[in-house]
This record gives sequence, structure tokens and C-alpha cells, in this order.
Amino acid sequence: MATMTMTFMQILELVKQLPQGQQAEICEFLIENQWGSLDRFTMDREEHARLAAWKRNKNWDQMDEEARIDFADEIVHEDRLCH
Repeated sequence: MATMTMTFMQILELVKQLPQGQQAEICEFLIENQWGSLDRFTMDREEHARLAAWKRNKNWDQMDEEARIDFADEIVHEDRLCH
């Protein structure tokens, strides 16, 4: 069996070509794989912080309060240019 190697961006572009329903299935699979259920993921704003942390290879649940505040501050300011 042949193996195909693809970059993250190539995979992302393939997913973008899928119909919206199939994209939603992939999204649900990824959320359930990470958090156990879509309901648990969408319970409150903290879950959105978990997603933001996960996207940045950080674990919200392992952060103490100060680390969470610092992380939120980083997100708020990440699009701003520092001179």
C-alpha cells in the first residue's frame, strides 16, 4: 500500500473543498476527539479559551489563573504590531 505525505496546508485546502456538511463532520470529530463531546466543548466561554489554547499547543486546564490571564492578554494583543 502506498503512503501519501501531505503538509498541513495541503490537508486544510482539501478540507476546504469538501461540502459544508462534511466539513462540519470533521470539525465535530476533532472536537469530540479532544474534549469528548460537542456539548462539553460548547458549555461556556471557557471552552472557547480551551480551543484557543489548543490551537497554540497549550493546555488551558493545566494553566493556573495567572497563566490564563497572561494567555488571554497574548491573544488580545497578538494581531497588534509592536514597535
